[in-house]
Amino acid sequence: MNEIIDWKKLQTREGDRLEFEKFCFHVASCKFEGAGVVSYFYNTPGSEFYIDLNNVFEYEGIKLNPGDIVGWQAKFWKGSRDDNNSPLDANHKKELINGFKTTKAYRPNIKLWVICTPGSFVQKEWDKLETELKNIDPNCLFVCWHKDIFEDFYLKYRELYNRIYQFYFGEKLIDKSMLMECSRDTLFALKAKFDVDVHTPSDFEKSIVDLIDASSAEQKLKEFIKFLKVHADDDRKTPILDVNSWGYNLLSDEFSKEYIEDCDTRYNLIDLLYTQYYNDKAILSKLNEIHHILSEYFVKRSTRVLHLNKELDLMLSKKEKSDYYFNEYLTDLSQRVSLLESKLKDNSEGTTKNLSQIISILTQKIYHIFAAAGYGKTHLACSLAERLISKNTPVLLLTGGKFRNCQNCELRIKECLNLPANMSFDDVLDSLDFLAETCKSKLAIIIDGLNETAPNESRWKDELPALCRKIANRKNIILITTCRDKSDYTEAIFDRKQYQDVDGSILINGIQKEDVEVTLKKYLRKYNIKNAKISNVSVFENPLLLKIFCLVNKNKENIEVNEYSLASCMEEYSNQLLESITTTNGHSNRIEKHKLEKNLCKISFLIWEKNDRQLSFYDEFAEEIDNEVIIEKIIEEGLCFTMDRSLGEVTIQFTYDMVAGYHIAKSFLDKNETIPEFNAFIERSFEKLFGEKKHTLSEDILKSLLYLIPKKYDAEWIEICHSEDVLKASFDNLDILMLSPSSREALTNILSTFEMKEGFVDYVCKSINKRINTGNIEYFSLFIPFFERMTRRQLDVYWNSKYATYPELQNVYSIIHDKFLSEQFNQKDKFCFATMMCGITDKEFRQKFYWYIGRLALNAP
Repeated sequence: MNEIIDWKKLQTREGDRLEFEKFCFHVASCKFEGAGVVSYFYNTPGSEFYIDLNNVFEYEGIKLNPGDIVGWQAKFWKGSRDDNNSPLDANHKKELINGFKTTKAYRPNIKLWVICTPGSFVQKEWDKLETELKNIDPNCLFVCWHKDIFEDFYLKYRELYNRIYQFYFGEKLIDKSMLMECSRDTLFALKAKFDVDVHTPSDFEKSIVDLIDASSAEQKLKEFIKFLKVHADDDRKTPILDVNSWGYNLLSDEFSKEYIEDCDTRYNLIDLLYTQYYNDKAILSKLNEIHHILSEYFVKRSTRVLHLNKELDLMLSKKEKSDYYFNEYLTDLSQRVSLLESKLKDNSEGTTKNLSQIISILTQKIYHIFAAAGYGKTHLACSLAERLISKNTPVLLLTGGKFRNCQNCELRIKECLNLPANMSFDDVLDSLDFLAETCKSKLAIIIDGLNETAPNESRWKDELPALCRKIANRKNIILITTCRDKSDYTEAIFDRKQYQDVDGSILINGIQKEDVEVTLKKYLRKYNIKNAKISNVSVFENPLLLKIFCLVNKNKENIEVNEYSLASCMEEYSNQLLESITTTNGHSNRIEKHKLEKNLCKISFLIWEKNDRQLSFYDEFAEEIDNEVIIEKIIEEGLCFTMDRSLGEVTIQFTYDMVAGYHIAKSFLDKNETIPEFNAFIERSFEKLFGEKKHTLSEDILKSLLYLIPKKYDAEWIEICHSEDVLKASFDNLDILMLSPSSREALTNILSTFEMKEGFVDYVCKSINKRINTGNIEYFSLFIPFFERMTRRQLDVYWNSKYATYPELQNVYSIIHDKFLSEQFNQKDKFCFATMMCGITDKEFRQKFYWYIGRLALNAP
């Protein structure tokens, strides 16, 4: 700001008088924050707004007490000759005197009355006015706030007031429409990647949207506290320990005492939350208090749980043999505690089904969302922005690609909002922070795809911490980023080895399992796909695969969905693309189709050689295609390629990484007709595919190579190249590797012969575990030769020890226990899987797997 206050800037808004009143209100609210309850309504009698004090507050050496009232009268009276002077003639005095009389009648306990004007009054006239006001109430203090006073507030406490002054008098007005326009432009650019009408929001997404709005957040928090109270009161109706129940006499005195104390402490906590905060109008300003109370409770409870478990072990050790009925009694006691405790705290990511997570989301400022390629990062970002815009809530949506070639991320954000370069980023954030406050909401800055800043993604390592710190220091701004879940990116961007090490990280695994069927029906209906035979809907937890599957099979009937048909979607999509672009008036041009296919290979290979994601639209892409009609059709198609602008240059890139990876892989095979030529090419390209400085699309390229190589050379990649890196890439994509009988035979041969190095054994086990965790044990029996070659130590370290927690065990057991899941797999795979789970340390689940094997054996033909 060149000057602190310029009243002329108020005239660019709704009207200077109304804006002046709002400015005064926000300064007053800031100065008296926490002192009492603010009343600001339309046509408030006597004064524009009031504060009912509920705490002792000292103003200019005068002590104000709880119950006292402070009122403000805002008058935008400007002098005809001098803006620094506001007029105070007889008519102005009369208006103020009548205003105070009304104030006194409406709020008799008025103790401080503040008159706000743009300029100062003449001292002599002010003295006359103050005398007349004192005649009405000699116990009230009368003061005037004008430009000099407002500037004095700012100069003394800049950090406190800067966001208000920046909003009203900054270099450029930042209003909601600017953010909405920028976000809508980003949504339009991403329209091909985001199906608004078929998207099913996740629990995390719904939570963020609900809790960004202040009134909605307050309502949700209070409703949950009441919900806790109702459940606690219902639970109280039953004795904590029934002395007449079977099993009570078998409990030790120490256990009974600790158990009752644990339940009573939980009841008392919920009672405290309800009585102290449920009716509190300022509950959102006391989130840190609630967080502290909960944290204290959880710390003390962890100690109680340790004592309870210790006493439990002692009781069980005294029994000569396991007592089924006593174990069931103890299980009932545990479940009763868990039922209410889980509503206070749950470790599930991104849920608001417990109080701890609601408080966490309300107080958290930074969210880093991670997901695998095609697993819904852009869907989440776009859906969040779309829903916030529809609620008229301010949001700024940007893509990671916007930051690829810029001086720094702060400057680029200013450029996206068309803000002057000399406006400091701190002032921008202060202005945004205050804008959010005026909207009674949080303001979300969403950056979709930090990894898409490649090849310059490492810039975030230096710039992101400062951006996060500055946003965290603001009251009403939150930052949401998305990034691919891959160690290469977490190291380059966050300087961490895995996403769990990143503060504020949340992993999304595509479409939530409970939402897959609903979302699938939406997609099938939209793309008119009828009678699709889908045995395992979980494969469509990957939104990208679902989208391409629907595009490829649009208007088809009786489709059988299996592993091979899914893997071939990229190829079919590419063929459909070529066909649609080279078809005019219903007639396909074969020559143009062949030329376009070759040119796409050249373009794809150029992306590979440049080690980049994008090409110059005019100098590289258009020059290679060299056909204006074809180019226009490619752009209009909107799904395969996305246009962008970088440093004034128009660029183009593949919209989806998986599509880009397919075409680059295809270009490799197009250039290398024989196996020796291909192997030599891979050897030359080792660093870009497997080295430390991989090509940004290497993961997707490898996936497509695994699919395309057998079609080109009639052999699996692991058969023509025995490199450990190729083997690892193959195990990263087991679903593709096991598509055909020949590929499964090749896998069996490799598992029976490769050297059992520690690191590689660990890698294979992790790949198998990853597949199991998705609920898939198809062809599990193929890995038996591998397991047979493992040493006992390797089995314990790399397999048995990986299944230790209750949620993990419950998840893997459901694969064979759940009838719907179990029916998808053959007996041999289920038998082998259950057998391999009999080495785990958990007695309960180990017994369940033993029993399952027994049942299979009894029912075997």
